[in-house]
Amino acid sequence: EFELIPSDWKMEDPNADKPAVSALELQTREAKIKALEAKKQEQEKEIQQTKEEISEKRKELIKCMNQKGVILFSIEDCEGCKTQKIYFGDDFKDVKYVDCNKNKFTCPLRGIKSYPTWYLGSQLGIKKEGVKDLPTLGRLTGCGF
Repeated sequence: EFELIPSDWKMEDPNADKPAVSALELQTREAKIKALEAKKQEQEKEIQQTKEEISEKRKELIKCMNQKGVILFSIEDCEGCKTQKIYFGDDFKDVKYVDCNKNKFTCPLRGIKSYPTWYLGSQLGIKKEGVKDLPTLGRLTGCGF
């Protein structure tokens, strides 16, 4: 019928210490690699969508907090303050923020004694000291997250 020629089903490996790989095994490996690459792309797409959803929620939280008069009192060289800013990422620029090193009279008049401190707005008149994650801020301010 037909004769099987070794070169049809084996590839020579340039590394002498490794055995030759059958064409079927090579195709299987390539199929697995393609499947893994497709899965990775799908995961990257999901990660990007999640980042976009979080960014949108973060923007909504900031908008609501600003409408309610929520203010962050902080100083530049405070580790907790740096962490607080990280939670907001690029959107921190939209957070109402007072640098107490630059506003030496405002912070004592507001009774700010430690950093970061969140002033939860004129309606609530409540201060909360320490780093707060976004869901906690959403709950404290009534803005949700």
